[in-house]
Amino acid sequence: MADVRPFRGLRFAPSAAPDLGSVLAPPYDVIDAEDDARLRERHPYNVVRIELTTASVAGGPEGRYEDAARTLHSWREEGILVCDEAPAYYLHEATFSHAGGQATRREIVAAVGLEPWDRRVVLPHERTYPRAKADRLRLLAATETNLSPILVFFQRDRAEIDNQSDAVDAAWAWTRNRTPDASGTDADGVGHRLWVFSDPDLVGGLRAYFAERPLFIADGHHRYETALNYLEDRRQQAGGDLPPDYAARFVMMHLIADDDPGLVILPLHRLVSGLGTPEFWALVDRLGSDFEVSLLDGKTADDLDAALAQLRTAGERGQAVGLYPPEDSEFVLLTRPAGAALPAAVPSDHDGSWQSLDVVLVDHTIVQPLLTEHGLHAEDAVSYTRDAHDAIQQVRSGVADVAVLVNPTRVDQVAAVALAGERMPEKSTYFYPKAPTGLVFRPLE
Repeated sequence: MADVRPFRGLRFAPSAAPDLGSVLAPPYDVIDAEDDARLRERHPYNVVRIELTTASVAGGPEGRYEDAARTLHSWREEGILVCDEAPAYYLHEATFSHAGGQATRREIVAAVGLEPWDRRVVLPHERTYPRAKADRLRLLAATETNLSPILVFFQRDRAEIDNQSDAVDAAWAWTRNRTPDASGTDADGVGHRLWVFSDPDLVGGLRAYFAERPLFIADGHHRYETALNYLEDRRQQAGGDLPPDYAARFVMMHLIADDDPGLVILPLHRLVSGLGTPEFWALVDRLGSDFEVSLLDGKTADDLDAALAQLRTAGERGQAVGLYPPEDSEFVLLTRPAGAALPAAVPSDHDGSWQSLDVVLVDHTIVQPLLTEHGLHAEDAVSYTRDAHDAIQQVRSGVADVAVLVNPTRVDQVAAVALAGERMPEKSTYFYPKAPTGLVFRPLE
């Protein structure tokens, strides 16, 4: 099903970045102004100078895309970035702190054939925003390079694993006792190790392995749709179809097994601006018909930790949402038992896998009604954070008016929704850590 190929990667020369982590950056959509400054100070070749940031999506300085392209070109001319001589897969390990311990996620970096959504080869699970796609298209057109990878996961066949015939396991076995080709620790404390994997027998096995299974997008829906749009632009410029091996027919991805212990999803809490205290409590009153409403103490840090623990526990028994109001006095816990009838606001013409999601419940009973009632636009009035305490602090400081706190979506829920052909609301998942920019680039030459 999926055409997963090795490619000639463009990478930092060891002499330019002995510590690979010093030049890495997260993808654009999680880099704010403070992060941008911190990364620029960390190393003169940090890729934030090319990747641009969330400020670019909102409308940055004129010429920013051309500046990024010039920087990329100069780094290639100066030998800071060097292209590998032969096509290869790249094996990447990310080691990070999680749940009080250490976790490691293993990814295969490859060029993957672009397919329209309706072909069901690459499966999405989230809706996207138009501004981000327009921004990324302009950057891709200027640099003619896949800068940030798309993070995807695939489902493993238990029988292949049990029979020791799994090509993915064989690839990772190859790394044993081999020194990584590059390594380092990034600004967020995530450790990275990268191997250039070009063993001819094992490379062929990997390509055949992925030809038999679909890929599920974990992170990077905007970048995938941007790559499709870029390919269509190229087709139109060529006045017809393009050769099968044309570079823009492929996009760079990080592929992860669905049973990888490092495949972690964090919640993405919603922050809504543009309403006051009376409007908030009017909303809570309306929600009483669909939820059991509990008011918990929310003054102190201990109070909030206890309330967040109740949110997690309630989510194990059914559906649960937390609301933090404009004044820091009470934490509102909304719960629904498993199997309860759908609220009237949740569309009934969708698959059950979609209807049962907490983020769908939040979107249709809380966020969308607030936006509609107050004439607000989602891209202006809604922001996101993976940290519940950060969400609450933003409300307390007046940056946002209401925090909508959710439990994380599970990997099996993501797969079920994608297989059903459904789309979750925007920003429904946060796969952690983000696949970094700068491990390897893929020029479209």
